[in-house]
Amino acid sequence: RYHVRSTDLARVHEGRCVIVVAETKNFRALATSQVGPGDCVLEIGCASGATSAILAQKAKRVVAVDIDSSLVAACKAQLSYPNLEFHHLDCLRDRDRLAHLAPAPALTMIDINGN
Repeated sequence: RYHVRSTDLARVHEGRCVIVVAETKNFRALATSQVGPGDCVLEIGCASGATSAILAQKAKRVVAVDIDSSLVAACKAQLSYPNLEFHHLDCLRDRDRLAHLAPAPALTMIDINGN
């Protein structure tokens, strides 16, 4: 395990990148350090939208998706950023729609922790 302050993390990718993280705190730190103002970001599994809000403050565009329609509805009701969209979507079953919503994200972020 590495313990690094998010302020010490440098951007390590150029071009298309997929970041999969198993711990929400680290996921949010990476959302802060790895996203730039020109990036289009796809967030798979947005849950409550907490990381989506961080991404929206950093990126040009954020497409946040979740399989749970009630979570997506709550995110839409509670969060409003002009560059942030929430969608109810099963990424494994509806890959065509996913490709249409986010055709060329610079960064795809997935938090596999489940919270």
